Amino acid sequence: MVPTYQALQPDVEAAFRLRGVASNWLCDLRPGDAVDIVGPFGTDFLLSDDPDADLLMICTGTGAAPFRGFAHRRRRLWPNAEGKLMLIYGARTLEDLPFSQTLQKYTQAEFRRELAFSRAISGDRQYVQDRLRLCAPEILWLLRRPKTHLYICGLEGA
Repeated sequence: MVPTYQALQPDVEAAFRLRGVASNWLCDLRPGDAVDIVGPFGTDFLLSDDPDADLLMICTGTGAAPFRGFAHRRRRLWPNAEGKLMLIYGARTLEDLPFSQTLQKYTQAEFRRELAFSRAISGDRQYVQDRLRLCAPEILWLLRRPKTHLYICGLEGA
């Protein structure tokens, strides 16, 4: 099955449009062009159906995308869920953080975010592994809990 696609319309605000390698490639496709897609598709990387489950999510770059969906779904389905949400995210700069405005809508109590920026202009430069070390006591506490789910998403070797 070949998915259909639609190019961005000119009336989309240019200020919010980022054109990278993948988006250029997709936008250059013509109707009828074949697109290979690699799975898994909805069988392995799923949000737990248990509102009391703790979610520990670790990612870099656009690996934050599924976790944004996890947070939205958890909040919509179970607004009073007891389970903790913790995201440890690495990017070059704050500007490279996708969905930063969306993630900032959550309080730290609702969705804990630990951010590491490797090209920070001011402050300490950090990588995900540095933030993991700083948060080790809480991470260990989460990993010892039987209802904790660990998700890792990002580029291999990044």
